Amino acid sequence: MDTRIFDSSISVRLRNILPAFLFFELFAFPFISQTHDPMYIGIGLVFGLIIIPGLCYLFFQYRRLRIEVNDQNIRFFNNRRNYLTIPFENHIFSSHVAVYGVEIFSSRFLRVRYPDGKIRNHPCFGFSEETFNAFIECVTNINLYQVYSAKLVEPSELEVTDEGFVLPAGGLKIDFPKNELRNYLLRSLLKKLIILAFVVSAFIVIISNPGGGRNPDFSATLVPALILFAVFFILPGLILWILYRNQVARIPRNIRIAETEIQIDGTVFRSSEIHQIAMTPETYVPISGELLNVVRKMTIRTSEMRREYLLGHIKIKKSNFIYKDYGALVDAINAFLNQKDISAETFHESGEFADSY
Repeated sequence: MDTRIFDSSISVRLRNILPAFLFFELFAFPFISQTHDPMYIGIGLVFGLIIIPGLCYLFFQYRRLRIEVNDQNIRFFNNRRNYLTIPFENHIFSSHVAVYGVEIFSSRFLRVRYPDGKIRNHPCFGFSEETFNAFIECVTNINLYQVYSAKLVEPSELEVTDEGFVLPAGGLKIDFPKNELRNYLLRSLLKKLIILAFVVSAFIVIISNPGGGRNPDFSATLVPALILFAVFFILPGLILWILYRNQVARIPRNIRIAETEIQIDGTVFRSSEIHQIAMTPETYVPISGELLNVVRKMTIRTSEMRREYLLGHIKIKKSNFIYKDYGALVDAINAFLNQKDISAETFHESGEFADSY
């Protein structure tokens, strides 16, 4: 692939710097007109004619950005200096636009999920909307192509044709590590309960001894303290337990995908009854503000029911539970969809990313 070059726009950079320039200039010259002291007039002229324009010019040049994209990496240049190179291999790319005020100012970023799960935003200074969209489209196409190409050389039970993956004769059976994910959730629950018990106990001790005496008499406050503990620990703890049980109930154990149906544990979804299947994209990059435990999930809608299944985390931190064969499951579902007239969605497009744990 030939190298594609994306340059920041002069008009966008001027538009970003002009409001600040005008603000400082309008502040400097009225100051000059209201004084008759030559020293202050000289200071105002220096600021208005030299320092402020000079700083604006330096800032204008600082935002002179060029990005070069080839099939191996993305290179960021500032004034012809290559200050950042990001390889495509083992990286996932997305976009992020931060809007300030009533869409007066906006900052555009290339959002990258690194192999260790960390997510960083790399600013695209001075890029117009058209240039930024073209840049993101170019990066996304290369990224998806490389992810798909890597799948083709990996061992797989799916057959590969010109149209993509095809289910093998007799279908495909996938065993999900339900016990491992359940144990992860249980450990998470116990940590929350321990923290809750500590906070509630500290709160009760403080309100039971408001004077801070060295030898407080807790005998008179024992019953109220137990009541407070029941209110502030048992009830929230019960809610946490119910949420935990609800999450465990949505974890599959056995998934079988055949040409005419999908069977998950004891539930059978026939292709003639399925209206839609939605899955978290394998290459999804969480947006700003999402929790660190964003889950991967699959939702199947039929004419009679809607079932949702939890399939581990998106890798953001080391402690996340990562289902290593999630990509194979996505490919198998896509192979099932390719032969059926069923709607497919991704959660980040449909706005259904609601779960974190």
